Formats: sequence, C-alpha cells, structure tokens
Amino acid sequence: MKDLLTRKLPAELVVDIFSRVVPPKRREEWSESSPPHTTLTPLSLGKICRSWRSIVWNTPMLWTYVTLTLNREHYETQVELLPGWLERSGHHPLTIIMRGPGGDEEEDWEIHPPYEVMCQLAEVSERWKEVDMFIPYACYTDLARIRCRLPLLERLTIRPPDGVDFAFDYKLHFFHDAPRLQGLTINGLHYADATALPWHQLRCLYGQDLLVADDCYAMLKDAENLIVCRFNNVQQSSDFASASPEMIHLPRLQILELSTIGNILATAFLDSLSLPSLVELELGLGFTFDDWKYFSISDLTSFVRRSGCLLQRLTLFKIRLIERELIEGLVSLPHLVELHLHAEYPKASAGMSISDTFLFALSPPSSRPFGVCHPLPPDESLVPKLEILGYNGPLSNITPQNLQTMLEYRWYGISHASSSPCPCPSSSSSSSGGRYSVERLHKVSLESASSITITPEVQSSIRSLITDQGMDLTLTTNGFDASLIHTDNWLASPDQTVLGTSGGMDTETTSGWVPDKEHETVARQSNEIPLASAPPSPQVCPGPQGMFFAPLAFSEDW
Repeated sequence: MKDLLTRKLPAELVVDIFSRVVPPKRREEWSESSPPHTTLTPLSLGKICRSWRSIVWNTPMLWTYVTLTLNREHYETQVELLPGWLERSGHHPLTIIMRGPGGDEEEDWEIHPPYEVMCQLAEVSERWKEVDMFIPYACYTDLARIRCRLPLLERLTIRPPDGVDFAFDYKLHFFHDAPRLQGLTINGLHYADATALPWHQLRCLYGQDLLVADDCYAMLKDAENLIVCRFNNVQQSSDFASASPEMIHLPRLQILELSTIGNILATAFLDSLSLPSLVELELGLGFTFDDWKYFSISDLTSFVRRSGCLLQRLTLFKIRLIERELIEGLVSLPHLVELHLHAEYPKASAGMSISDTFLFALSPPSSRPFGVCHPLPPDESLVPKLEILGYNGPLSNITPQNLQTMLEYRWYGISHASSSPCPCPSSSSSSSGGRYSVERLHKVSLESASSITITPEVQSSIRSLITDQGMDLTLTTNGFDASLIHTDNWLASPDQTVLGTSGGMDTETTSGWVPDKEHETVARQSNEIPLASAPPSPQVCPGPQGMFFAPLAFSEDW
C-alpha cells in the first residue's frame, strides 16, 4: 500500500521534495560544534517504505551529495556502503564533503589513514564538481591518481587533520590540471605546499587557520584574476609586520575580508595592495603582543586613494575609534553605501567614541555649528550615499534632538523633515528639483553600553519614522528612563517587536548591524562560484511584561 505522499503526488513532485532536503549544508553554514551531518540521506529516505525506496533508488540525482564524517567506530560500514552510493549516482557530477570529527580525534586518521575511502573517491574524480575534504598526509600519494582527471571541479576546500605538524613532503600537484576550478579554500596549509594549484583561473580564494602573511602575499600575486578574497587568522611572518616587497595589483578584486588580523599587520597588508575595482572591505582587527600602535583610519583612506577604488561597503570590527579621524576618513569615501563599525571601549580617552559631532556630520549642513566637523566642507553632508549604518561601541554627549534631526534628514532628505514629511522613496539631490541632498538611510542600528535619555517628544518623532515611514531602526543602549521602558516599548507599537527590554537594560538582535551577504551579487555577476547567503535573522521570542527578546546573532565569517 502506498503512503499518502506518493499516492497523492506525482513521482516528479516527490523527487523534487526529496531533492530539497538531501543536500548538505555548505561550509559557510557549519558551526564549530556541528560538523556537516545531514539529517536526511537517500538511505534514510529509503527506509521509510517501499514506495519511497523505489523512488529514491531510481533517482540518481539524490545520490550526488556524498557527505561523510569519518568515524572510527563505523568506518567499516562506511567503506561498505560507499561503492553502492557512488554507483546509484549514475554519471552525474558529485558534491563531496568529507571530514573527521574535529579536534584531537583527527590525529588518529593520520596514524590509520582512510585509504579505502580515498581510493573509492579517487576512482570517480572525473565527476567531482564540489569537494570539501580533510586529507591526512599519508593519503596524498593515493590521491595522485586524480591528476589530469578533474574536468568538472569548480570548488575545492582542502585541509590537513587538526593538531598535526604542518611539515610534510608531498605537494598538491594533483589539483593543478582542473580547467573549471574557480573557488578555492585552504585551511591550515602553507603556500609552499600548494604551489601547483591553478591560481591564475581562481575567482574566489578563502584562507583560514594560522595563515602566514608572506604566504598570503604569494598567493595573491599568483591569483591575479580574483574577484573575492577572504583571509582569516593571518599571522606575522616574523617578529615585525612587513608589507609585501612588491606592490600587488589585483585589477578585478571586488571583495576583500581580513579577519583576526593584528593592527599593524592590517596596515602592512593594505600597504601591499592596489585594488582599483574594490567595492567592499571588511577588517576584523585584534590587538596582538606584536602591536605597538593601533590601526588608523588614515591608513585605510591612503589605501583607497592609492587604489583609486570607489568603496561602497566598509566594515571595521574592534577598531580603536577616534571620532575626528573617523570623520576625516569618511570625507574621502563619498561613495559609501554601507558602513558597519564595531568599536572598542577605551578605559578613559577623550574623543574615542561617537558624539554629537558625528551626528552633525550626518545632518543637514544648515544645522551644523560652524567648523565643528572639519575637514567636511560646510555645504556638504558626510557620506551622502549612505543607506545602511551600523555602530556598536561607546557613545558620549549624544543629544536626543540631534539624533532625531540626523535620522529625519537622512530619511526625508530635507532639513526639517518632521514638519514636511515626504512619503516618496529615496532620491538623490537631482530628484524633485534639487529638494533631496542625500540618499535615504533605510537601516540604522546603534548599539552601546552607554546611556541616552530620550524625551517623549523625541520618542514620538523617532517612532513615527518606524511605524509610519518604515525605517529599519534599532537603538540598543543601557540607561533609558526605566519608566518609559516598562510602560511602553518606546520604539514600536504594541504589536511590533523592534526592541526588547529587561530591568532597564535593552536587548536587541545585532542583525541590525551585522552585515549580510546579499551585496555579493556584484561578484556573482562576474561568473565566479556562487557564494552562500548569510544565515537568517534570529527568531524573536516573547518575554515577560509583554516585551520581546531576541538572541544575539554573531557573524559567521567562514
């Protein structure tokens, strides 16, 4: 007897449903504690009933995703099942994910290598399309048979087992002849051990886990056609952070991300590059024992001027912020559309926070005290094309009325928007007869442990931007008037979930300022390997007193 699914739906639709639940998560969606186990596989679907098994066993496309987390206890079973799995996939291209359990347990696979699995996968290398492998060193010789047998390979992720010495003799020559390879992720491998890769044809390059700066420079010199580059956890090559001996010119690179990089090394890295097509830059800074000074935004603007790029999206994590330096730097970035700042909290340093001065720079020139935002010209607004602003860090001397003025000006595009609301969409200064001077600021997130007291009048005006106009606004600070908080969710109407509070402390999802990846469509238009989108925003959960809470969302870089 057939089950309800196969009895009511045609087989083609059932196959379509199965094909949507079988594919494993991409590496971008993995977490440290959850390896890429699949909740549903063709084998598990085939166990449900005879009808499902008949459909699954006769649909090769469902077997093209080979997800294998090596497990010593079940290794013999894995070796036994793998040939049948590969046979049922027919002649279709394969997506292969193979990894160890992670941590010290992977050292066991160096002592007892998974020769049988490697040999079986190598036999079908002509069908490899996307491969994500952890490769014990002892298996390098076994994989040599795939050389010149990778006609379909487009994406490759390789790394050695965790906790093993990086020094070994085998080179990665067997990936050299892969005519379609455009996306490469290298985890924990030294560049000298991967010199035979087809660098010139790469469009996306990701590297992580204790990369050495000199290796990064060498890879970039060879990968001259890159469009997207991300390096995580970059270390100095010696006791001193140094730039590349030769300027590295990458004419097509549009997206650059450097995370977990020391302050001085970040400066040296930017001093090594010329990126005329760059539209997005993300720096995840971190003070190291080798740093004797902090990263300066002036170093960033010097890099932009030297490259001649029109930077549109900028994200700086853990930056030691100096407000006047920030304004000076942003004057040099007039094409900026998105700005995300995560600033450190200094113990006691004047000017190392956001104040009314920054709000004045974003406000209409007519409302700005003379000379307060030098070197910003008196008749111009800072970053006039800005549409998304995220800030997490200290605030000082913020006047609620100035915050209101800035938000209204950046939404309506005119000086006194509150008295002359305009329901029109965002326009440039050329629209409506010159009435608009800035692009509409659609999304704003200000998160701080500092305190701001918002008067009822200002609350009403800001609430109107959200409820009546549709601004995506998140204000999360410590120190709002408790009576206002507990009697009214002050930024939202009762049926909305913009802000949550608890005992005078506001809590809100940080997805307002954590950058998503939708903007990577720029790179997708260049025919490189598709990039994964950002994870969805966290769900909002009901809390006490009718308030709402949302768990903090952290950006997952890799």
